[in-house]
Amino acid sequence: MNLFVIGWNLPEGRDHEVLAELKKMNEIYPRLDSTTLWHRRSISGSMLTASMHTADLTAAPRRYVAQSDSDVVFYSGLPVNASGTYSAHHAEALSSHWDSLTENLEGMYCIIRAADTPARLELMTDIAGMEQVYYFHQGDLWIISNSVRLIGRICKLRALDPLGVSLFLSTGWVWDDRTLLSDIRVVSAGQLWTWKEGRDEPDRTCYFKPSDLACLRHKKFTDAHYKLLADNLTQILSVLNQSFDNVKCALTGGLDTRFVTALLIHAGLPVQYYTFGEKSGADAKIAKQIADTFNLNYKLIDIPLSDILNNWDQGCRQIVLQSDGMVIIDYVSALLACQVLSNEQQIIDLGGSGGELARGFYSTPDLDLFLNRYDIAQMQHSLTRKIVNDSGGIIRREAIEQSRNCMNNFVKLYSDYGFALNDIPDVFFLYSAIHRKRGSNKRMCMQLQDFFSPFITRAFIEAAFSMSAAQRYTEPFHYNLIRLLSPDLHRMPRDKGHWRSQSPVTHLINFYSYKKLKSVRQRILNILGYYSKSVKTSKRLHLQTDMFDLTKWFEARREQMREFCLDKKDSFIWNFAERRLFEKITSPASDPAELSQYGTYISTVYRIATLFYYESSVKETYSNQSNRW
Repeated sequence: MNLFVIGWNLPEGRDHEVLAELKKMNEIYPRLDSTTLWHRRSISGSMLTASMHTADLTAAPRRYVAQSDSDVVFYSGLPVNASGTYSAHHAEALSSHWDSLTENLEGMYCIIRAADTPARLELMTDIAGMEQVYYFHQGDLWIISNSVRLIGRICKLRALDPLGVSLFLSTGWVWDDRTLLSDIRVVSAGQLWTWKEGRDEPDRTCYFKPSDLACLRHKKFTDAHYKLLADNLTQILSVLNQSFDNVKCALTGGLDTRFVTALLIHAGLPVQYYTFGEKSGADAKIAKQIADTFNLNYKLIDIPLSDILNNWDQGCRQIVLQSDGMVIIDYVSALLACQVLSNEQQIIDLGGSGGELARGFYSTPDLDLFLNRYDIAQMQHSLTRKIVNDSGGIIRREAIEQSRNCMNNFVKLYSDYGFALNDIPDVFFLYSAIHRKRGSNKRMCMQLQDFFSPFITRAFIEAAFSMSAAQRYTEPFHYNLIRLLSPDLHRMPRDKGHWRSQSPVTHLINFYSYKKLKSVRQRILNILGYYSKSVKTSKRLHLQTDMFDLTKWFEARREQMREFCLDKKDSFIWNFAERRLFEKITSPASDPAELSQYGTYISTVYRIATLFYYESSVKETYSNQSNRW
């Protein structure tokens, strides 16, 4: 991990304050080594750059910083050179190949080059923007960092952002360009920004353009196309495996981790596979079956309920502080698993994040959608209905309206880029769910690991948008790559049902036939006098895997969360959450098992509690009292 801060047009008298705040960040990220802290002022005095990273021995073979007499190049995250012709995790190699970096780098990263004479600052984000970069801009002053908290402390910011809070409550993550702190924004995906001396605004270049993806011609994929894609992805994985010893890969019953596993098995790359959760979960059973069949180096990280509850307070605090409040506290199990995996090392975690991009994640089978007969208003309504949720009225109308407007703007913007409207759901997944949700989730473990997913690469993203939305919904990349690379793995059981038909028409017919059969069955039961009581349903309960029962966590920590939130009677957050309903569903009289059938109720309580914990941490920053939660 390399935590950095940049001040453009920052008065020189503030250097000591900025560096002091940077050094304090090892209270939040204990693995940061204060002896690695460096700083540099441009000769003109208009720019300050500084960073602090994990100890050299722990970070090796990463070399985060390369300084010369005229400039400094440094990075955060993990850039990967797909061709393997140079080591992109060495800052000096990035400096030598700067002009070609936008053409051949993969991974989750931010890279900065700062020159002294004349002062010039260049900042590059990865193609999906997963390595989050934040900034504060006022007049000619810019403060840039990969930590919202660090910027907030330097700039004395404490007000929560209304839109950021609304998005977090109603969708489960903060997106658009927002954070939870007002006036701190996020740099978009695939950007190269350049500040030049004497100019207040940077030149903004998008080197991985959404409009280019929108213009890709659809083609009929053959086995040759799938094999070429597999070769491209295994080449990148091979580069990673040759450069690092401690590579881990998640293994579950789902399709995305199976896709990555098929690539690794086919290439013969030695990695350690793992599953985390309780032993009785379906993921653990299927993963062990796969590991035994292919003789994989496999580890089950058993995290029983007692471990979750014993580490709840400390784990929640770490999540909130290290992710700047933008990760829901029920990810505490993932944090514990990461701590076990990393031990004292900084690991590489190969994950399945992003695979939903080619599986029609937000595209329920719909004839009008697949025939591209939606207009903009219909698509805005459809995506809002899928993504934005008031959780039975717990989220107030003000928050829902702000989120709806944000979604409407997203649909309009990307349709203007040239995307067909039936592509917009997958575009939203790429530029919102991957960019902001998955990117934020990875930040809670960024001092312990770097992350890489073959799904978040140029080859895979471009292949996904070279296929029609209707075809993507049949999961063709997962089906065909696993079939070609590992037929035995293709035949093994999945956590949910069977493979989808590879014919979009057949799949659509099957879907509507199933809905019709359900309707006919219900009518027959009604005629016979068997009236079934309707059960209110809502969106699926937030789970990282099927390995945990979140209702048990809720039952054990309900009173604690309830008291903490309700004690904050004058909190800004109650402008967006209905206090009366929150009090009702967190009451000891409510039955967690009954609440779980309503899907998002329990998850919404976790979201609200996360915001209150974050608000408390912000206030704690400016308080001389020890008001720890």
